[in-house]
Amino acid sequence: MQTNSLTNMTHKLLCYLVLFFSVSIAGCLKKEYLPEVSGAPIPHVEPLATSLQGALETSPYSVFRLAWQRSHMDSIVRARGGTRAHYTLLIPTDAAWAASGWDAARVSSSIPAALDTLLMPYVFRSRITKEQLEGRNVSLRLASLYGYEDIRYSVKDSAYYFQAALDFRGGLLRVNGRPAGRIEPIATTDGYIWPIDHTLELPVKTAWAVLREDDRFSLYTGLMLYTDSLYRAIFQQANGYPPEQGSAAARQYIRNGPSFYDLDVQPGSAGSKPIVRSLNTWFVPTDAAFAEAGFHTLADLVSFNQARGVPRTEWYFPPGLGQTPFYRIVGEFATDTLLDYHHNWGMRVGGFNFTRERNATLFFSTDLRKELLDGYPVSAYTEIRLGSQYPLIGKTTYHYMPLEFPAMGQVRPKGMAAMPSVTISMPDKYTLTGVIHAVDRLMVPEGFER
Repeated sequence: MQTNSLTNMTHKLLCYLVLFFSVSIAGCLKKEYLPEVSGAPIPHVEPLATSLQGALETSPYSVFRLAWQRSHMDSIVRARGGTRAHYTLLIPTDAAWAASGWDAARVSSSIPAALDTLLMPYVFRSRITKEQLEGRNVSLRLASLYGYEDIRYSVKDSAYYFQAALDFRGGLLRVNGRPAGRIEPIATTDGYIWPIDHTLELPVKTAWAVLREDDRFSLYTGLMLYTDSLYRAIFQQANGYPPEQGSAAARQYIRNGPSFYDLDVQPGSAGSKPIVRSLNTWFVPTDAAFAEAGFHTLADLVSFNQARGVPRTEWYFPPGLGQTPFYRIVGEFATDTLLDYHHNWGMRVGGFNFTRERNATLFFSTDLRKELLDGYPVSAYTEIRLGSQYPLIGKTTYHYMPLEFPAMGQVRPKGMAAMPSVTISMPDKYTLTGVIHAVDRLMVPEGFER
């Protein structure tokens, strides 16, 4: 009996202990996880129940939906990203498609491959929400699924894909600088839909080709070709060969060729595709801008250069072992300085004559803002001194943004508040090599006289 009594007492004691610890643990759980009674309630967020495909099927954007259904896009996105990939779609409204010549009848009569080409520029890898864009100070560049077959992109030595820059502020979406409407986007489990009120304009030409074909830029393109030919002639007369046939140091004297400012593609090596070296931004003066400064013809610009002297040559030993000496060009044409802020980020004025490496400098009109670009490092130069065995890397000098943007659509050289602001009269011309902003006045450096 005594054994049974002890057993019963032990059993009761264990029960009390279990009950005690259960209450204690419950109290801890309540304190840690339950919300306080006072204060704002925690908002309840409904889980997203619609997939990208489901949202597309129930959306009012019938032309895009029909084109998607008749195309190979379902299999294309699966092949490129797998079943877990997320995508962002820019979907033009039916009215936007109609304005660009597309309606249900045309979509129905088009072959699937043509519809693939039509839709791929509107499909972007990753899921980009309005909350993500609202928190940014700069537009977000996205690569679409549309690739160009005839050129490649040398920054990553990869295929060249159409890119779009998205900016969302104050409820307004802008794509590549252009307002695209205030239509509420659609969030889905595996993507995001941004309805837009216009179709996208895909670049099909380089900036140089665009400028050459537009009579409003005849003085700019004519001057570039003229001074480039003179640089080549000066170099070849001194060395017996053109600069492009010389060493890397000699090729720096291809001064005003369109590819020097990344206006044009770089020629590829034998059998390879041409290269878009990097996407750039230019503030190109129109013929009216030259005329406002007193230059009405190309002859006026040529006379301006001749009156201030032409470059000369001197014998030069490039630094580094095994470098071939040559006659380098000393000096430059006066118009090089005149245009330096327009297509070269003021690097000649700032002493960065031959530094072609830059940070990202593709800026649409939505990015041309003081709070974003003030102090922006456009380029950098690191001094390399030759040691006994290995080169010694010295101080790095930065070339910061030399332009300021006092108001939307205006630009001028920094520190020249007395100069009237230059108006960007034709913004955001998107090309294969970057974006052109046409300006109505020359941005002359400080102390520069006509």
